[in-house]
Amino acid sequence: MLRLEGDRTFPQSRQLVYTKLTDLQFLVKCLPDLHEVKEVKEKSVSAILRPGFAFVRGEMHLTVEKLDETNWTAARYLLKTKGIGSSSEVETTFKLSDQGSATLLRWTVEMKQLGGLLKATPSGLIQGAAQRVVTDLLTNIERKLSLQI
Repeated sequence: MLRLEGDRTFPQSRQLVYTKLTDLQFLVKCLPDLHEVKEVKEKSVSAILRPGFAFVRGEMHLTVEKLDETNWTAARYLLKTKGIGSSSEVETTFKLSDQGSATLLRWTVEMKQLGGLLKATPSGLIQGAAQRVVTDLLTNIERKLSLQI
């Protein structure tokens, strides 16, 4: 299906960035369009989003599951959404490396499945919306990490 990838450098140490990016309670609060956190467990979190896209209205129920992680360097998540007449499954991975005293984050997002109205939505709209969500998420992470310095 659709795949996005990119990178971003954070001024914080790799250990701090890794610790925060594998902390589901921290991560879920960085999600754009977050309305409510329903439940946080060690390996999963559920929340309600209210996306601001014309082709997705109302609430989306989100479940994030941590699939695996490699200490101080990488993790992989599965995100599932369900809304009125739509659903999705997205897998995302990040890898961290040192950049001097900073940390380089390399990320990938793969749309594994789109259902209902999302399946009928033009791929250009889906790609643009996904890119906006990733950009907003990374901006929120960067903002919250800057409070950790």
